[in-house]
This record gives sequence, C-alpha cells and structure tokens, in this order.
Amino acid sequence: TEGNAYFTMQLLDRMKTSDASDAAGDIINVSSVVELVASKIDQCQPKLRTALIVASYIQFSFNVDVLWAALNALCTHVFESFVAFKPQYSEHKDHGEIQMLEKLLDEAVLNGLLSNTIGSNVYRFSHDRVQQAAQSLIPFREEKNKLKTYLGLCLLEFHRSQERKERQQLLSPEGKGGKPLTSKHDDGTVVSVPKHEGASYLFIAMDHLNSVPSKDHLHQAKMNVEGAEHASTLGALTLSIKYSRIAAEQISKIHHDPWAAQYDLALRLFRVWTDVELALGNFEEGYRLCQQLFEKARSVDDELPTTLAHVRALERQDEKVAYLSTAVEAAQQIGIYPKRGMLWTAVKEMIMLNSYFKRHTNEDILKLPVVTDSRQVLSMKLIDKIAQGGLITEDATHILLAPIKVIRSTLQHGICKYSAFAFAFFGLLSVTQ
Repeated sequence: TEGNAYFTMQLLDRMKTSDASDAAGDIINVSSVVELVASKIDQCQPKLRTALIVASYIQFSFNVDVLWAALNALCTHVFESFVAFKPQYSEHKDHGEIQMLEKLLDEAVLNGLLSNTIGSNVYRFSHDRVQQAAQSLIPFREEKNKLKTYLGLCLLEFHRSQERKERQQLLSPEGKGGKPLTSKHDDGTVVSVPKHEGASYLFIAMDHLNSVPSKDHLHQAKMNVEGAEHASTLGALTLSIKYSRIAAEQISKIHHDPWAAQYDLALRLFRVWTDVELALGNFEEGYRLCQQLFEKARSVDDELPTTLAHVRALERQDEKVAYLSTAVEAAQQIGIYPKRGMLWTAVKEMIMLNSYFKRHTNEDILKLPVVTDSRQVLSMKLIDKIAQGGLITEDATHILLAPIKVIRSTLQHGICKYSAFAFAFFGLLSVTQ
C-alpha cells in the first residue's frame, strides 16, 4: 500500500468481507487503490453500479434529481458495451423512482462509497479515489466520449431548464416581490444570475462537450459564449477567457469571416472577451480585441458596451486625459453630448432645469419611472464617466455639463443608478449659487 492509509483501510475491509482465499487472490491481483475500489464497485448490483459510474462523470458532489435526469438521458441513448443493464427509468419524473434511486445511493453510503447528510438530496463520493474508480469502469475512449456527449447535453439542458424556471418565478406575482433573479449587462443583455446548482452543471457540461470531438462548430461556439458570459457574471474571469478562446476557435471554423456569417454571436463573444481581458489587466490583448470589434461593429450602439470597458481600462491605467477624451468622443458619436459650445449649453440647460424644479416637487421626481431602455442606461453611464473624468482632470466644463445631461436624460427616459449623483451634484450647485 506504500503507506497509503485509504488503500490500507480498503484492503483490510476487503479481507474482512471476503473469504480468505478470495481475499488473498484480490491482494495479489490489485496494484492500486483505484483498482481495488473499482472491483468493489463492480460487485455492486447493476443499477447501483450504473448510478455510480454516471455520478462520477457529473462531479464529486451531486444532486439526486440531476443524477436521475442523467440516467434517463443515457437510457434513451444507451450503448450495450457501456453497461449490460438498462435502468428502467421513465421519461417523466416520478417521486417513486427518485425514492428508489435514493435507496440505491443509501446502499452505497452503507458500503462506504458515498456520504450524505440525513434529509439532504445531495450525495458526495466518500473519497476522490472512489470517483476515479467509478470512472475507470469505462475503459474505452469511444465509450467515454459517447457518455460525455449525452451527459454533457443532459447537464446543459438541466441548466437551461433551471434558468427558465427562475425566469417564470420572477415573472409570477409571487416572485415579483422577491430578490431579482436576473442581471442586466451593460450591453442590455439579461443573463440569469446563476445562484442555482445548474450554474456549476453548465461548466461541467461544457468541459465534457469540449473534450469530445464535434463537427457541430456552431453549437460549440454558442455554448462556449454562453459559458463565458456566465463565468464573467460569477467573477470567474480566467474561466471566461478559456471559454471565449474555445468559442473563437469554433466560430472561425464556420466561416473565414465569422463576423459576416455569425455577426450577433461574434459580437457577444468579443464583448465578453474584451471586457474580461481588460478586467484582468491584460491591456494589450484587450485593446487588440477592442480594435477588432470597433472595426467590425455595424453601429455605434454595438460599440458602446466595449467603449465603456475601454474607458474603464484607461481609468485603471491612470490615463486621465485619454480616459476623458475617449468618453467624450464616444458620447458625441452617439449624439448625447455637444461637440462645441459646451459651456453655453451647460448654462442654458441649467436655467431650464431650475425652471423645471420650481414647477415640480420632490414627489414628482420620485414618481419618475425606472428607465428600461438599455441604450439609455449605457448612455447615462457614459456621461457619468465623463463627470468622473472631469473631476479627475479638474475640467470645470465637464464637471458642470455632464451631471446636467444625466438629469435631462432622467427626466426624459426615467431614473437609473447614475441619476443619484447627478441630482446630488445639481442640488449642491444650486445651494452654492
């Protein structure tokens, strides 16, 4: 056993539960702890053996519902060399079948293969060698690839079904008073905040599907872009870059010019990829991706989220002048900031706002709707960046004009989080007049 305590315990357990002659033979033939535990799993009843093998390819800790769904998917596409026994699970979820599966897993707990907290539907392997041993029971690469393909597709669908359920709960009368289940990116894309277990299963599914050769490059590209976006939402930036690079490789196989063949997908990919590279401080790579997106984007609106990422990166690099000029230029390109006569515009609009506030109360302001137009949110965020840049560079014109522009946009389109600073600044300015 070479001093391996777990190996020693398993060997002693085998000697205790087997006949002396069988145990001696096992000891002679076993060369590793994985092989020893694999032989123990192989002696389990067929249903339990199948469940443990499938669970080992999900993750170390797994949910019974997920394992049940995976077993169903594999039964539909079962291949005889994988396992001689077909578990008779039905297509529709049945409480009795779940209980039957839990009884099987409880048997594995008693045999020391799994562990579980009483009352919980989450099981975990008792040791990482048990998981490795279960995986080793499928020795051939072709069979492993087939298992990974069907299991990956099953976990991907499980993740998406969890998202759909959360969106339905959010839209239901009961869910409207609860915490938001979605997150809106700067580009206006609504992404479900992956608080459910399905979030981790998305990444497991992607790792399985990415490890298997596939000719469906479009599906692979879409899946990896989705994974990159979710990883970015979770703050798993390195993982997001990994999936972004795989997506870029897959999308390049579709057409020599992916921007022409799959513009929307390429735009999503380069947005998240650029944002993450710049967030990690990989400025050279981030700016290269920025430039490529700016060259291929069909409109200024498509460029706007990446422009904001560019502005944030310049701010982090302490490039004060470049930061402010980039933000101002972008705001001017989309027509929300004047190109000349800025001071005159600021004075004129300030007089108009003073007149407006004399005719309206605080209650009128609080009754303004929340802005729903993603483009307006991005525009107000960009102007807010101009205000910050004006404070950093001590540019009085931008310090005055930018908050006024945010207030004007708020009164016209609705309130967002960038409205607060603008109102506070305008109030301070009014008091000091």
